[in-house]
Amino acid sequence: MSDPPRPRRRVVEATAARRPPAELQSIRVIVDRDQDTDVSFMNEEGFEDRRAEYERNDFHFVTVRAVAEVAIEGVVQTLMSGGLGGIESDADNEEFVDIAMEEYAQLRKILKTIGVPTAQLPAADPEQVRVWMEWRE
Repeated sequence: MSDPPRPRRRVVEATAARRPPAELQSIRVIVDRDQDTDVSFMNEEGFEDRRAEYERNDFHFVTVRAVAEVAIEGVVQTLMSGGLGGIESDADNEEFVDIAMEEYAQLRKILKTIGVPTAQLPAADPEQVRVWMEWRE
């Protein structure tokens, strides 16, 4: 008795499914009140006046982070930079812009990593960053 014939195997070349790229929806730079800043440094000698200003609520501390809304396969995701906290709220405006530009540079790297086309990522300049800034104090 002979063995039944073996079915022929068909070789099909696999191709990766073409996924649509991630699509940038919006960019913001959020400046938000920092809730748990360590202010113990103000107990050191030389910080008496600054400590008094802080206790009078003349200033507080904030965190700056860049945030993007990105559509990935039809689902909008929020991605953000690591953020920098402990910034005095009465700092010079240019300092906020510099920090915001650094945070956007960090976010831009993240966005490129997940596949947002470079053409969708605006170059950061001080004027553009000022437009993106959203104060949530």
